Amino acid sequence: MSIWLKSTSHYKVPFAIILASLGAIFGMGYMQGGEQAAQGVLDYAVRQIAFQFPIGILVIFIASRFFEFDFGTITTISLKVLAISALCLAISVAMFVFAGQSETSLITAAINFVVFLFMVMILFGTSGLETWIIAALSIALPYGLNHYVYPMVKAQMQNQAPAAAAPARPRGKRR
Repeated sequence: MSIWLKSTSHYKVPFAIILASLGAIFGMGYMQGGEQAAQGVLDYAVRQIAFQFPIGILVIFIASRFFEFDFGTITTISLKVLAISALCLAISVAMFVFAGQSETSLITAAINFVVFLFMVMILFGTSGLETWIIAALSIALPYGLNHYVYPMVKAQMQNQAPAAAAPARPRGKRR
């Protein structure tokens, strides 16, 4: 198994993880409520991954500048970030389906954090300190965006008057 995870192909392993995770999410949804529930769970998963993906890319970009290390091309970084997001989401869905309601949210977060650390170390080939810094960035970046950047942008948008509502210039007589 570890030979397969350390394959020389940077595309094969993340793509297989993405397919297996989305397949597991679809399967768990199908087990719970049939085809309609499976479609709903898969829609939810795609929305969650679409939210997490740009943040993951930004975290890896910041980490690469911080460590002065090249994590690869944007394609391989994208696949690896998607693989980690899909795997953590599959674990969350599995905990919800098999363990019950949201009483398991703290346990799910702890398991996802351990899986995240392990997958970053395996897929990106980082050391212990680099992995912890990437984990800290992954927590701090969404928090900072949500609590600092978003309110500033929202306030700026509310203070601006729309262009159509601007008063027209008074026109005098033409000579």
